[in-house]
Amino acid sequence: MNISGEEKNILLVNNSLTPGNRVADNFSPHFRASFEVVNVLSDPVPTEGDGYSHIILSGSGADFDGSWQKNESALIAWAYERDVPLLGVCYGLQLIVKVLFGVDHLGPMETANYGWHTVRSIADDVVFGKAGREYKVFSHHFWEVKSIPGSRATVFASSDRCTISGIKIKNKKIWGLQPHFEIGISEGMRTLRRTLGDQEAWENVKRDHPADSGHITDIMENFLSY
Repeated sequence: MNISGEEKNILLVNNSLTPGNRVADNFSPHFRASFEVVNVLSDPVPTEGDGYSHIILSGSGADFDGSWQKNESALIAWAYERDVPLLGVCYGLQLIVKVLFGVDHLGPMETANYGWHTVRSIADDVVFGKAGREYKVFSHHFWEVKSIPGSRATVFASSDRCTISGIKIKNKKIWGLQPHFEIGISEGMRTLRRTLGDQEAWENVKRDHPADSGHITDIMENFLSY
């Protein structure tokens, strides 16, 4: 890599298949460094990350097969081999698990996880924080990580809805988060209404009132310190 000293340059891969999705707007307020955004709908996805100090992979409703998915899988393998800090969120986490451990570790949920819920920190992690803490967060997924090889990765976050909510690849600077800590209440409401329609979205938030822990600030600060 051609990164030296404290210079940082973040690559954010926007995996969303929704034109005009606000992925970059959700993440970028928490970046205290230069960044570039690659949109999979319109831009070529690089297979290598030379020139970038950190890589973030966003969520998506995409499947795992296709030309840009192949490129992004190569980018994950590149970061793994070179120990470049990599964070995958939602779909980004699932693609990391597919590349490193195989698709058999993934699968559909019995009930889609849409809306706000509580995620628990169950192990100390240098990016996510100390064990024993709870965070309210927005989630939007119907696939999940079903298992990971314990010899190669650690689960540091869990919830009643999603057992494997956060992982760290052992001996690598690679993290994955299933919930969308980057999505605040306003954007979460827009997402629910777009996905569920107005009536079901309102029923969802009446069951689980929107609340945002703001933990994304600490996550980004800790991640970008590597």
